[in-house]
Amino acid sequence: QQRIHSKDIMRFPFAITSLLLAVAEANVDWATLPWPDLETKLSSTASLIQTEPMDYVNQCYPEYLKQRFPINASLPLRSQHNLVNQPSGVCMNQMYCAFKQCNPLPLTDVEAKNLTTIERWDKILPSKNPEIEEDAREWVLDTSNPAYNLPATVLFPTNPGDVVAAVAFASENGIGISVKNSGHSYKGASTKKDTLLINMNRYKEYSATGVVSCGDAVSDDEPFLSDLGDQPCRLAQARGKPGVLRVGGGEAFGEVYISVKNFNEAQEGGYVFHFVGGGAGTVSPMGWTFEGGLGGTTGGRQHGFGVDQVLQVEMVLPNGYHVRFGPTEWDDSNNDDYVYPRTTTVSGVCHDNPEESNESEWVWKPCPENANINFDDLWYAVNGGGGGTWGVVTSLYLLLHDYDQPEAINHGIDQILACELPSEHRDAFEKEWWNFYIEFLFDPTALGVTKEESNKCAAGPHLATSSFIFCYGEGSSTAYTSAWTRYINSRSEALADAGIPDSDINLVAECSGNVIIQKDYADFIIIKEGPLKGKAVDIPSPSYTSTSETDINLIVPAKYILENRDAAREMILT
Repeated sequence: QQRIHSKDIMRFPFAITSLLLAVAEANVDWATLPWPDLETKLSSTASLIQTEPMDYVNQCYPEYLKQRFPINASLPLRSQHNLVNQPSGVCMNQMYCAFKQCNPLPLTDVEAKNLTTIERWDKILPSKNPEIEEDAREWVLDTSNPAYNLPATVLFPTNPGDVVAAVAFASENGIGISVKNSGHSYKGASTKKDTLLINMNRYKEYSATGVVSCGDAVSDDEPFLSDLGDQPCRLAQARGKPGVLRVGGGEAFGEVYISVKNFNEAQEGGYVFHFVGGGAGTVSPMGWTFEGGLGGTTGGRQHGFGVDQVLQVEMVLPNGYHVRFGPTEWDDSNNDDYVYPRTTTVSGVCHDNPEESNESEWVWKPCPENANINFDDLWYAVNGGGGGTWGVVTSLYLLLHDYDQPEAINHGIDQILACELPSEHRDAFEKEWWNFYIEFLFDPTALGVTKEESNKCAAGPHLATSSFIFCYGEGSSTAYTSAWTRYINSRSEALADAGIPDSDINLVAECSGNVIIQKDYADFIIIKEGPLKGKAVDIPSPSYTSTSETDINLIVPAKYILENRDAAREMILT
């Protein structure tokens, strides 16, 4: 990323440690809890259901029997879209994450503690095959398996009053809460046993009508509206941005990208907004954003982390209050440590009638003193503390940037080999490509590229297997492709000394990748035909094992990468 909020993002929110979601008390008799009492407090459109592991076997397991990759065109593919819409609401993007520690090995808690993570996985994947093996199949189908980690009760709320009622019920009865949208929790934290699962997938969607052009800036001397209704636009304007987008707590990025696209296409003068989000259209903005949010495919190096896009949060806290909060004072002095003005004060209000479904009738008031909410600390905790950790997010207001045309460059060692480079030169040029890419990102002036040109380009999270570089701005890809040609030409003498013919060096210098230009990121990820036409592609597609068992996102100092290029390359590749 371009810059990091180093000091403030590390601040520990001592003042709100009391707001952590309740931990279930031991020996709670789930069947005797007064569920009818909760139902009487829910809206007519909410749904409260009871579930069991057999629901997972019947509704979720069959999807994983489909092929993950399109090897046979006549066979159906797995899809997160099919999983997320199952009536039980317990399906996960990784099948094994329905089990404790995302591992179906049938062990009691005591037995599991005696094995390391590696030992547990050696038992479940003896052949190192990430797809299902026969023993694991039997463990999944055995609904008495003690490793099953699924809730027995699921609530599908449709308005904040439903969430408030659920949180109050959990507090009164000493049970924990899980919060879920898409089921992409690689730790399995969104769907836990002995918790009331609040599945936000049917919650009200805002993005289709939530794109707002902010217009003229308001003077800093003007007081904020009492309900903070003007706060998102005023913060966006202070950051030099033209608009904001409201996203519902149950939406995924696919819906959001389509909403921005539809707004842009309706403008007579052409596209006006660009949105920074996750690479996967089936992932929710809530989980992605509040764990940092690396927007490598959507201009994140130029516009900041996912948490940098957040202007205002609406969420239900564990103390039962539905709150709206965001920065109302900031330091906009020139400071190279910050992408945007540094937040100095955060203000918030409490929803006085959260059960009201008509938002035009909502009433926001100052929070009672005995609510004990420190909005400054809550803001810093939420932005980096993980989705669902500090409460249930019902909506977000996010930044919209001035429109930039995306230009994707398909360039990597496989593409270079496709330019008829002899395979015996693969290792030499693969090392050159990584060295070039590191310089382009972290020391661009060495390539005759400005920092601004470099920051317009980045890659997604799987660069070792996917070679698409996404640049934003008309002609932005040229900085990359031209720099590659100059770089290889500058290395021609060293490559010749290594025994590589001049003809192959010249070939590689001109092989700077195919550039694919689209109107927006949605054009890259929206399915154009078939049963899921109009929806976002699965990135990643549903798998058996947890992604966190094999991959991890690391934030590594640029200085280390530049000084340890071989080690950095090995870190990425392995």
